[in-house]
Amino acid sequence: GDGKQFFMGLEMLPLLESLAGNNKLRELNISHNKIGDRAAIALAEALRKNACLQRLKWDNNEVTLGGWQAFRAMLQAGNTSLCEMGYPAVHIER
Repeated sequence: GDGKQFFMGLEMLPLLESLAGNNKLRELNISHNKIGDRAAIALAEALRKNACLQRLKWDNNEVTLGGWQAFRAMLQAGNTSLCEMGYPAVHIER
C-alpha cells in the first residue's frame, strides 16, 4: 500500500448510535479510529439501551477523561450485557 492510514472519526457516529436498537451484534472492535469524546458519549448513550453487545474493543481513539467518564456512567446506569472490554492502555498510560 501507500502507507496512508484511514480513520473513521465522527463519521462513525451513525454506526454507534444505531447500537441502541441493535439486537444482533455481540462483538464490536472500533479501535484506532480517532472517534474522540463526542462519539464516545454517543457510544455510551447507545449502550445504555443495548442489551446485546457482549464484547467491545475501542482502544486508541483519542478519548479524554470526559469521554471515559460518560462511558463509566453508562456502565453504572445498568448495562448488563457488556461483559468484556479491552483495557484502554494507550490513553490510560498517558
